[in-house]
Amino acid sequence: MDWLISLQYICTAVYTFELDSMEVHQLIVQGKNMAITYTPFQANGTSVLPPNQTMSPGQFLTSQNGQFRLVLQTDGNLVIKNGETVIWAADINQPYSQTLHRRKMREPLQFVISNSGFLYDPSRGRLWIAESTHSTDKSLWYNTCMLIQDDGNLVIYDMRTGDLRWARSGFVPGRFPKQKRLNVIVQGIPIFHWDFN
Repeated sequence: MDWLISLQYICTAVYTFELDSMEVHQLIVQGKNMAITYTPFQANGTSVLPPNQTMSPGQFLTSQNGQFRLVLQTDGNLVIKNGETVIWAADINQPYSQTLHRRKMREPLQFVISNSGFLYDPSRGRLWIAESTHSTDKSLWYNTCMLIQDDGNLVIYDMRTGDLRWARSGFVPGRFPKQKRLNVIVQGIPIFHWDFN
């Protein structure tokens, strides 16, 4: 058990350890134990980051139209690019996100979706969190994914229902964006799109 952090409403403790070369995160959610096993992201270049798959430096998501890419850079920045131009970076200025700082971080540079988005950045000693929901529904840890849309927006949603949980722009909790539409299925995951205009 390497570390302990406290995330308001999401979980009260997180312990990380390695088991048979797989990183396991032991979460205590409102006093209840749950173990989540993170596995490496294998579908580099697709538009979806499935739940509990770790994106490593140099890996990326590409919008279905090919215009936008979400890239985990080797310098620790998680960015969206339009061509080679950076149009967004994960930082404390993002609404509905938070950054925690720790002196020692044993986790490698990685990004993962487990209900919320977690960017582990050891070079800066930070954990950036895209806070999707404060639900105690454990199933969300296994059923939320991230998608980069054709308009460059980044969204986290429940794969079972299509319910939006977080978005890079235009999202306000409790307010519903314009009609979502089911597009296609990628890696067995239904793809929804939201219009925030």
